[in-house]
Amino acid sequence: MGGTFGAYMELLALCGFYVLAADFVVLVVHVLQRQWKLGLADLLALLFALFPLVCHLHVRWSGADEHDSAKLKVVSWNVGNFSLKSECLDDLSKVMLSEEPDIICLQERPHQHLMSKKTIESRFPDYPYIAYNDREDEVLNLMVLSKYPLSGLSNHYFADSYNKYMSVDVDVDGRRLRLYNVHLQTTGVTDVAGANLIGKIGSFIDNAQIRCQQARQLSADIHSQSGSNVMVCGDFNTPAYSSSFQTVSRGMYDASWSRMFSLLQSSYSVSSFLPKIDHILFSEPIACLDYQLREFGWTDHKMQCAVFKIN
Repeated sequence: MGGTFGAYMELLALCGFYVLAADFVVLVVHVLQRQWKLGLADLLALLFALFPLVCHLHVRWSGADEHDSAKLKVVSWNVGNFSLKSECLDDLSKVMLSEEPDIICLQERPHQHLMSKKTIESRFPDYPYIAYNDREDEVLNLMVLSKYPLSGLSNHYFADSYNKYMSVDVDVDGRRLRLYNVHLQTTGVTDVAGANLIGKIGSFIDNAQIRCQQARQLSADIHSQSGSNVMVCGDFNTPAYSSSFQTVSRGMYDASWSRMFSLLQSSYSVSSFLPKIDHILFSEPIACLDYQLREFGWTDHKMQCAVFKIN
């Protein structure tokens, strides 16, 4: 029942930031008109609507334990199968390498028969530790490249779906980090291009319900890692206000908060009105020092780039 309700509410979640903006404008109008009771109601509604986001804000005390921490730069990107073109692989790999990340998480790696693993690896010569999902799907494969040793790789597949996630332990100068590379259920509205509006909404809700089930599976795995440094990167295919995101992010922090305007940006370069659907989450005692979303063409997702402090 919770998954069904969350799926229906995901339509509203897409409008979450616009609802916030509208509520703020109404609040200002009522305050200027000195309608204090209505203004107070607007303020309470605004605070209530902000809570699902603010609860993932990580308060970092400057300079705390700085001497006993390691810096870690992470790139996470849905590369759209590199468009199955060597030119795209060349361009996007150069973009990623220009950031000098320690870890790269890729979603939508091409099938081995369409673009080999060795071909991709050849563009990242300074990343000796590489992990893949073991089941080669035609689409939606995953990959992790790391300058730090990887161990304990585990692949997780969702029933009746090409979507999946993988987890792996990263040894960051003696500190263990449990890293999740995630690709949750695709919305798939474009797959029913011939359907009317009701058909498209029905497809959206069906996929949102599947995504809610996947989120519960992923959340149970993440929260079994008590006492560990945990980071979750990837394409969630859902905005921060959705039930799926809130399920996965329970007890974790959103890297976007280190640069708050990134909360408002879309990961779809072709649909700028959509909220961000690619996310990086982390647990304490990790702290996020910076977060960027960058657009470089070829793929309809922006690249996530974040810098962390690992204690």
